[in-house]
Amino acid sequence: MIVVMVFIAPFGLWYGSPSVAGWDKWVSLLLPVVSGFVGILLGSFLTRRARRREWIAENQKNEYKELLAAITDVHLIVIKTFTANAPLNDLEQAISKLTRVVNSCLFITSFLEETKVPDDFRLGVQQLYATRDLHRFQDEHWKRVNKIVDTARAIKL
Repeated sequence: MIVVMVFIAPFGLWYGSPSVAGWDKWVSLLLPVVSGFVGILLGSFLTRRARRREWIAENQKNEYKELLAAITDVHLIVIKTFTANAPLNDLEQAISKLTRVVNSCLFITSFLEETKVPDDFRLGVQQLYATRDLHRFQDEHWKRVNKIVDTARAIKL
């Protein structure tokens, strides 16, 4: 109330309601205040919205990076166990990590549901051991990796 008095008093609008002739004074007095307040609110809203989009995009990129790392780890261990008869211990740990990464994704769940990358990878490993075709497994792996990388690159910060 005191702030309003300070603004209104110099214009001679302190007592009583303004007359019809005094509306131009009221408008000239209140318009900058109201428009400034609206501008601040609009700027705040737009800034918050932009920061939220950046936060979501950054989290999506991090999840894609974790997914790529987990799939690559499993891929390398599968090749090692397939070609050198390495212990399955490492493979179980890598698959466990991949499962944990896939199940903890919050921002790329629609990508995982649409592309079925984890399911395709699991089927690829099964086909590798069934058909013994390492080249096909490698080709399919790189298709999955490129799909993930292309989607991650398409994210705009």
